[in-house]
Amino acid sequence: MQNRKLIAPFFAAALLSVAAASSFAADTAVAQADMPTATQKAAVAIEDSVITAKVKSALVSDKEVSALKINVVTKHGVVILTGAIPSPEAGARVLKMVASIEGVKDIQNQLQVSPS
Repeated sequence: MQNRKLIAPFFAAALLSVAAASSFAADTAVAQADMPTATQKAAVAIEDSVITAKVKSALVSDKEVSALKINVVTKHGVVILTGAIPSPEAGARVLKMVASIEGVKDIQNQLQVSPS
């Protein structure tokens, strides 16, 4: 009986250690699942470049706006527009055009009105 009293605390400590290790392993697995893999990062980069290409193509088709004067950068689906536009109306048209492109999550408009 005396031996059981001595072994019980060691047994309880061993069970707690196993439980803590299991919890740590589960937390680590969840944290790793939240981190993007190289493949996921590449997919985002490709998607961003496709969005940028679609935006630039749409700008080229617009007769009033010079696509050469507008810089387009896309980061995680957010399109950042910088450069010059001839009028506020042209800017509104550009924003409407960009917003209609599939994959665009948001637009950061940094365009400046600069009549030619």
